[in-house]
Amino acid sequence: MSLDGILDSIATGIASAVQALKTCEVIGGNVDIAEVLRRSRQLPAVFVFCAGSEDAARYQDKVKTRALFVAVAVVKANAEAPPTKNDRARVAARIAGRLLYSIAFGSDWGNAEVDGDPINIDSRNRYTTTSDEKGAAIWAVSWEQMISLSQDPPPDELDDLDKIVATYELQDGTTPAVDAVDEIDLT
Repeated sequence: MSLDGILDSIATGIASAVQALKTCEVIGGNVDIAEVLRRSRQLPAVFVFCAGSEDAARYQDKVKTRALFVAVAVVKANAEAPPTKNDRARVAARIAGRLLYSIAFGSDWGNAEVDGDPINIDSRNRYTTTSDEKGAAIWAVSWEQMISLSQDPPPDELDDLDKIVATYELQDGTTPAVDAVDEIDLT
């Protein structure tokens, strides 16, 4: 197994426990509001990542370490005035509470390389005026958990992506300038 397998197990466990989520996925690292909104296909969502580890040591044929995991919950909706039972702040708090509960009772996430229950669980409301302007409420929950990593085969190599050639017309029927730049999502 590997760290990515542990992260997949955590994301699966959270998605099962917090059924209000439309998206629960592993990401590469810490996120800001622009990254969260760029990645968010459907909200509410939780993004899971490993922020690092401490005290790694060899133990037989494994490496035992205390990993720091983070789950970031994002809810997007318009703020309502006056507040209602299902306004953004209450939905975010409800999902954050369920997320916190699911992590506290996450145990080993069904993964043999997780060695104990989550400890040092903390949550923070990541409200900023920027996130509010974007219509998003964000909560982050972090925790530590002992893991034992065994050697796994190297990841499959990714195909080389030398270049992409795209030909297209604009809506008005003209062809764009040769030096035009577009962002292309390959997923």
